[in-house]
Amino acid sequence: MNRRFLLAILAAAGCSDLASQPERVPGALELLPADASVLEGEAIRYRVRVLDESGAAFGRIPAWAPPRWSAVDPSVAAVAADGEVIGLEGGRETRVVAEVASLQAGARVRVNPTNVKIEASAVHLTQAVQTLGGDIPLIAGRPALLRVFVTGDRTSFFRPRPEATFHRDGVPIHAMRLDPAADRIPLAAEEGRLDRSFNGVVPGRILQPGVELVVELDPDGVVPADPGSDRRVPAEGRLKLDVTTVPPMGLTVVPVLHSADTRAALTWVEGMTATDTKIAFVRSILPIGELELTVREPYRTTADLTTAEGWLALLREISVLRLTERRRDYYYAALAAPPDAPFRGLGYIGRPVGVGILDLDTFAHELGHNMGLRHAPCGTALNPDPDFPHEDGSIGVFGFETRAGNTRMVDPAEYRDVMTYCDPSWISDYHFVKALEFRRSRESLILRNTAPEPTLLLWGNAGASDLLLEPAFVIDASPKPPTGEGPYRLEGFDAAGRSLFSFSFTPDELEHGGGQFVFAIPWEGRWDGPDGLSRIELSGPGGAVAIEGSGGRATALVLDPGTRRLRGILRNAGNAPPWTEGLDLVVSDGVPRAGISGLRQ
Repeated sequence: MNRRFLLAILAAAGCSDLASQPERVPGALELLPADASVLEGEAIRYRVRVLDESGAAFGRIPAWAPPRWSAVDPSVAAVAADGEVIGLEGGRETRVVAEVASLQAGARVRVNPTNVKIEASAVHLTQAVQTLGGDIPLIAGRPALLRVFVTGDRTSFFRPRPEATFHRDGVPIHAMRLDPAADRIPLAAEEGRLDRSFNGVVPGRILQPGVELVVELDPDGVVPADPGSDRRVPAEGRLKLDVTTVPPMGLTVVPVLHSADTRAALTWVEGMTATDTKIAFVRSILPIGELELTVREPYRTTADLTTAEGWLALLREISVLRLTERRRDYYYAALAAPPDAPFRGLGYIGRPVGVGILDLDTFAHELGHNMGLRHAPCGTALNPDPDFPHEDGSIGVFGFETRAGNTRMVDPAEYRDVMTYCDPSWISDYHFVKALEFRRSRESLILRNTAPEPTLLLWGNAGASDLLLEPAFVIDASPKPPTGEGPYRLEGFDAAGRSLFSFSFTPDELEHGGGQFVFAIPWEGRWDGPDGLSRIELSGPGGAVAIEGSGGRATALVLDPGTRRLRGILRNAGNAPPWTEGLDLVVSDGVPRAGISGLRQ
């Protein structure tokens, strides 16, 4: 039969719309239902509709021109001449096909077994990265994805809707139904596929220490479950979730301008907020809950950023900047690096200061160092963590990403830890837990700002082959003395060579090796004048260096005349650039002899 003949059939069937619209031509067939499930041994009937070229349905097909029915795989389902389909083999699917004249249509039929044993292979919540067993702690107040992995001993196409109830102090506080993400209950858990688990987003307000979880796998009785099937997780009682608190995180982003910059740093930070998509990657992979983000006014440096020494100098400068401002914040100095720059980023291990290019991966990488993380072994990363457990810097377990509305699993076979030098990057379970433990244990030790007072600023490098003592300044700031002893020593002497102060310390470790220090020790009145503090010596495994009252490299702090905030540091104070016009310069070429009006927030 051709379409002309089909049109004649439809006309003979008495379709009134054909009489009024003779130009209508059959264009397609439609099989209903388009998608159906049937139990083994049970039947479902399909019907055919003829559609015109605009998609509108004709009337019925006459009984003397019936469709021809078939199944693509007749071992799965049998199809009768009247469109009745009987399921033959549970756990499989096929297509039912109908033909009328030259038109053909198909629909899917899935055959369910008459019974199946189901179990909860795993139940966990994930925020950034998670093991199948749910071993990674959750951060209080941060949303998480609940995944319930229901599996069966036979493939089936049942669609239960598990119910998850969260309890606190024995009282239900939140309930949610988990819609099936796929059309079947699989035989085994597949972490990498969101459509192989029942999923739901749990609000951050629900996730607090002490919260417990109960999951009813099939509260509506959709699945004809065998005896011995899991009905509830846990089988008795409630599942206590490992939810931990982390301190609110203060983060100051500092746009850095330098001689080769085109003000790109200002564009990069424009509009940046704690909820901005620009830092979604950083918030996604690091153990951050509540975040207070501050974008500081631009900072200017004259350090030569085409050299390693220049990057080290800038890192010291940002340490001084943080010392004079938000002492509890992490500081990231963002810059458009020169094309021949030796680094993309540089930061301290375990101290919250880093500098880096205008790149989110670098941003996250340097913050990782600040949270105590070392490099992971991939690419040219130096000094990798010898305890990193995964080969080639893999993230090891599946991550979970929700950036820019994109919800997906992050495959450990493809992604490398953010602390490597390899792409694409996410974070490993090892580093997430390590950073989380750092934030919980170490951030509480960060000193809060106290009332500013005259202090002696001592700063420089302290490494086996790199001893450097920058010109010292007297500034008004909260004191920051060393927190412990170490192999290096700073000692101050008066004009007669008598010791005025002396202390040992351990420098802040750099990601590429070596170390730096920034201290602010209370200034004592007896250090004033020509007979007072005259010489400062830095000594340690690499030898000794000293600064005296004059003769060193002239360096200047550039201050806002109104707020006294630090706007930059000049490395050649005798040649002030135009941007310093209207700003105050405080110069030192060694040991200071007098204080200055305070540097304040």
